[in-house]
Amino acid sequence: MPPRRSFFTYLSHGASVISEEDPSTVCHSPMREMSPLTGTDPLLSTREVSRQTDNDPFLSPLASPRGSDVRFVHVHAARRLASERDLGVTDEERLMNSNRIHLLQSSLAACLKMSTKEEFVGRLMYDTLMRTLPEPGIIAKRGRTMMSRAFNDTVAALVAFVSEPSHMETYMDWLALRHVHYKIDTTLFPQFRQAMLVSLEQVMADQWNAEIERAWSEAYEMTSQALQKKMEKADRRLRLIKEAWEAASQQLGLHAMEAKVAANLMVASLAASKSAGKNTVKMHARQSSLAKGVVKLVFTLVDSVFDLQKLRGVFWNLGTDFQEIFREFGTVPALEKIEGVVLQTMEEVVGAGKWNEDHEDAWKWLWGLATEERVGRWRHKDKEEVS
Repeated sequence: MPPRRSFFTYLSHGASVISEEDPSTVCHSPMREMSPLTGTDPLLSTREVSRQTDNDPFLSPLASPRGSDVRFVHVHAARRLASERDLGVTDEERLMNSNRIHLLQSSLAACLKMSTKEEFVGRLMYDTLMRTLPEPGIIAKRGRTMMSRAFNDTVAALVAFVSEPSHMETYMDWLALRHVHYKIDTTLFPQFRQAMLVSLEQVMADQWNAEIERAWSEAYEMTSQALQKKMEKADRRLRLIKEAWEAASQQLGLHAMEAKVAANLMVASLAASKSAGKNTVKMHARQSSLAKGVVKLVFTLVDSVFDLQKLRGVFWNLGTDFQEIFREFGTVPALEKIEGVVLQTMEEVVGAGKWNEDHEDAWKWLWGLATEERVGRWRHKDKEEVS
């Protein structure tokens, strides 16, 4: 099944009018990293952007959607408006944001048009930071070409984030997770901001003005502040998950962990069915089979969030193979109904005296990655809705 269309592909700025071969005009999908230190791996160009996506004029806001794409735009716009209302966005705020988006998109288009092979935003940012950073080696070791490309992606990402604030939360979680692994120094954010503004002004020349500068400054501040908060939360979650999982691995082992999960599943099942003593042998075998899948899924999730190679390019989900994980059980269970068992098991591992709301938040988040991925898969009714 094809994945859901995301706002990142929808906002692939200039995808249909930019050459991928010429680094001076490369401004790929804003699915890429917004940080200059995270958009530097070649994997990003192959895992996050496809030729099919780039060639679809609908996926670029610089092109006009037609046919079925127009219907999709209507659905997308309706959902966005409902989401903004849920967030308490007023009509005045919506108008102000609309004006800001127009400034960002139009200035980005102008910037791309005025760029040359020798002078474009990404390369100018790189050169500026090499002169101004206290330790320029952090970007120099990545290389001028690669970092220039990453900085171009940063600029496009800012436009995407401001254009779809109601959807920024999901991507920010993944972005922050990667930034924690990259050990990004957030105190350098202001210097990257200044380098971006100077570079944009240099390319746009006379077209640059105070209003455009304010729009870009606000876009950068909004995303960098949100990212920093997300990074702090991600760092805490990873630390607690690592501690608990190491304890589970060292103290219990795989089979003991499966037995503990099976026992908690049995208790939960009996409490729900109120049929204690009835078919308990058959139920025990069934729960044991399910427990193996649950533990395997937890192991997969833990391994995934600590695997930087796998996290590179992720902006929607981890691509978990649920069918394989629960192959022995025979079907993929309703994961949201098992969350309580997972939390109960990990609380027993950590210890009732040590377990607190931060531990619960961390493991709810981890299990939630699987739950959201499972329910967020493309379904037939999704296709019908936009057809």
